[in-house]
Amino acid sequence: MLRPKTLFDNQLLSVCLVSLLAFFLAAGVSGVIGKPVPRIHDEYSYLLAADTFSHGRLTNPTHPMWRHFETFHLTQKPTYMSKYPPGQGLVLALGKVLAGDAAAGIWIGLTLMAGSITWMLWGFVRPPWAIIGGMMAITHLYLGVGGYRSQTYFGGAVAAFGGALLIGSLPRFLGDKKMKNILPLALGLAVLANTRPWEGLILGALSILALVLFMKKEGCTPANILRKLFLPLVVLLVPIVLWMGYYNYRLTGDALEMPYKAYEEQYCPTPVFVWQGVKPAPVYNNIEMKIFYEDKTSPEFYKPGNIITRYGERINELWNFWGGKLLYGIYFGILLIYPALSFRRDKWAVFAYVILIAYFIVIGLSVHFYSHYAAPFTGLVFLLSVKALGEISGVNTGGKKIGRFLLGGYILLAVLLFIGGVVNLRKDRNSEIYLHGKERAKIERYLEKTGKKHLVVVKYLSGHTVHEEWVYNNADIDASSVVWARDMADNSDLFEYYKDRKKWLLEVGEQRQPVKIQPYP
Repeated sequence: MLRPKTLFDNQLLSVCLVSLLAFFLAAGVSGVIGKPVPRIHDEYSYLLAADTFSHGRLTNPTHPMWRHFETFHLTQKPTYMSKYPPGQGLVLALGKVLAGDAAAGIWIGLTLMAGSITWMLWGFVRPPWAIIGGMMAITHLYLGVGGYRSQTYFGGAVAAFGGALLIGSLPRFLGDKKMKNILPLALGLAVLANTRPWEGLILGALSILALVLFMKKEGCTPANILRKLFLPLVVLLVPIVLWMGYYNYRLTGDALEMPYKAYEEQYCPTPVFVWQGVKPAPVYNNIEMKIFYEDKTSPEFYKPGNIITRYGERINELWNFWGGKLLYGIYFGILLIYPALSFRRDKWAVFAYVILIAYFIVIGLSVHFYSHYAAPFTGLVFLLSVKALGEISGVNTGGKKIGRFLLGGYILLAVLLFIGGVVNLRKDRNSEIYLHGKERAKIERYLEKTGKKHLVVVKYLSGHTVHEEWVYNNADIDASSVVWARDMADNSDLFEYYKDRKKWLLEVGEQRQPVKIQPYP
């Protein structure tokens, strides 16, 4: 007997409903716990990109006083801009343009992630399970709209969106090898190239290789593969590649040099990959950046034993990131492992396993790693999870539908942990780890309300941690009502340049201690 069709059997409607729910829940969580407050280096860097893009520019000219504004993860020369690829900054900028606040860009990113995962799953599973997968993405303990990573300005939702588009295009293209199914593949690759290039390269290359192998198995000749897959893909990607080259040229003066590479060469002796050697340390203009980067080039960091240890730590971090708390992790482990029991019947489960295993292998090749680096592979994790839920839900034991009980337990646990995650996130926002970011925002708001222009000179005292940085500015520094600058041995040029501004001295001492701001003596 056929199941009667419902509204949720409409693909477009399902994707729209999940997307809208993600947006309003993300905005609602921000309303409950408070608007995201930037507190780490990366967030300020992405916010500079958002501010730049929202004003219709790709970058900003080097400021005459740039040495006083030099700070983490921003290039000052040849132009003043974020070092990171532009994808995340563009979405944050969209939030600023549409709603006047970059925080709305976070909600938009989560909307794109949840909607694209729902759309992706429509290519692999029956309609109800695609919607369940989208809901899993929304309520996930860390990846979802109430997760720690998702309520920050550097979260991986945009990269997860690109990965889901790429993965979801594969079964659609194999079923109908037309241009309409190449478009999401090309768009996914473009998003990944402009958010997580290294991880995007791994996922993109393996996905296209899988497509070629599947097409050959179907009997496609090399000529057909070239005509149906590669030529349309090249046509669509050439404009993207040209735009990326132009973006690089505007920021670095070289179409082939990414801003990230330009920044690393100027400031960071640490190699990007383990086979590269440590570069000579540059001469830093301030002690904070010197301390930060010298710590990363410690000889202990590069000992083979430590590299192996870090490899295990990365796998564990990914498990905690995707799996979450213990009980949720047990369920999650079952979901990831269960499809392996029937892998011979499901080529897409094999595909997901192979790519995830390949990524686990290469994860140790990069010197640094954080869990949100793996965001492009999020769609594969939910694909395996949803397939497993579909299998488990039909399990019967002794005439009892135990599978439905297990499915209900998973859904209940996910909802409870989602609520608990929001509660914990609200507690974190009021904890010491956010003190620095909240105090900085408070001082800036206070000075802006005076209606005058200010210069805040930041002086770091003994005990200050370099991970709590205060010197970050808007894209148009001189037009800002508050300018943040470093205290240096000689500030006379800075004071002469800003002779019409009210000058303040901000002394920052021991970590998480109240700061002291006063008129500059």
